[in-house]
Amino acid sequence: MKKVKFKNPFERIAQKGTVAILLCMVFMFCGCNMTDDSQEIDEKDLVEYELITEDFELGALRKILDLDGYIVNSIAFDSRGNAWIGTFKQGIIRYNAEETVFFDSESIIPGGFTVNDIAIDQKDNVWIGVSGTEFEFGVGLSGGGLLKYDGQGFTLYNSQNTPMPLDQVIKVEVDSKNNVWFASCNYNTGGIVKYDGTNWTVYTPENSLLPYNLVNSIAIDQADNVWVAFYNKLVKISENILEIYSEKELGFMSYNIGDIKINSENFVVGAIDYSYSSSIGPPSRPHMFIFDSEKNTSLLFRWPNFLTGVQKIIIDHNDYVWCFTRYAQKIGLWTGDEHGKIIDCSKIGIPEGVWAVEIDSESRIWFGSEDGIYIL
Repeated sequence: MKKVKFKNPFERIAQKGTVAILLCMVFMFCGCNMTDDSQEIDEKDLVEYELITEDFELGALRKILDLDGYIVNSIAFDSRGNAWIGTFKQGIIRYNAEETVFFDSESIIPGGFTVNDIAIDQKDNVWIGVSGTEFEFGVGLSGGGLLKYDGQGFTLYNSQNTPMPLDQVIKVEVDSKNNVWFASCNYNTGGIVKYDGTNWTVYTPENSLLPYNLVNSIAIDQADNVWVAFYNKLVKISENILEIYSEKELGFMSYNIGDIKINSENFVVGAIDYSYSSSIGPPSRPHMFIFDSEKNTSLLFRWPNFLTGVQKIIIDHNDYVWCFTRYAQKIGLWTGDEHGKIIDCSKIGIPEGVWAVEIDSESRIWFGSEDGIYIL
């Protein structure tokens, strides 16, 4: 067998001797043949691991904010220790240990709105992606846009006062230069928008290499490259240059890349979502991947416990990957070894109806449920 050599976290797995433990499949692209142990595999090769799972218990769960009747869609944290909580048509909440402030939706945008995503820049400006009150296929068509809170008040940017394609924003991220990147789109209109404080740059399939309109996730790496997940493809935007990573570059065919994050090694970590598939849970399909874009090398994980795939991931300060299913029925935890840890949410008291999961600077996991905010 050829030796498998990757940069971390791939290398950590080999160092722990887990290649001999895990069920490992190596697929050769480029027509390469197996040779002796002294040669490395081709950089286009794909290594796939089926995780050996074990039960895992966490510490006590505690409820910190009672929001009975609210639906929490998003959570973000500023540098002052405030948690910003976005809801479905019930406004925005700023929470800390001393006070809880409710910004009613009617007072910010007449008619109310749904908060889809929140990001905070280095000046503690809060950028909020909102949808309006009219819906088609679950997408707000009017009354939304990009909402900014500067500590004094709210400013709404929409298609009437900016070049953004739609009056709704579903994903928001901010890079190290305080450029705001957001998805103003639906299934057949719009795309990605960059706002640098003065200029607006719009990327759509009509004027760029974007493969689709609808965006699943946005992540920004350590070099300020912007990664965008579109169905079965990744797009990297670097200095206004777009690169597409599809089956050939990723090394595998993904059903639906639902969420992406960047780990400390600057790799893209992705969740693969099968919840919209008509054939849920084929055991041969991967559920999570780690992609090294410099080598076009993917490490795939199959997790039989996750029949509908993984809908949300977060990464803590240890580079542990936390994987969540819809409604938080169970949590998967990958710590870099041969075992995937499975946490049964019902055993630790996490309620059903969890729509938002985030991790703060102390690696505490926040759950936004239909009755309040819980911390683990």
